Amino acid sequence: MKKNKIMKMNKILSVMNAVDKVQGFCQQKSIINGKFETLGGH
Repeated sequence: MKKNKIMKMNKILSVMNAVDKVQGFCQQKSIINGKFETLGGH
């Protein structure tokens, strides 16, 4: 029972980690895109 709970927690943590990575990547991408847009716009 306890082992199962720990495994479930690890799964949730790894999913949250993956989501964080994806969000960070998207943020970086949009920042880079924004820089290119400002360079192109002016």
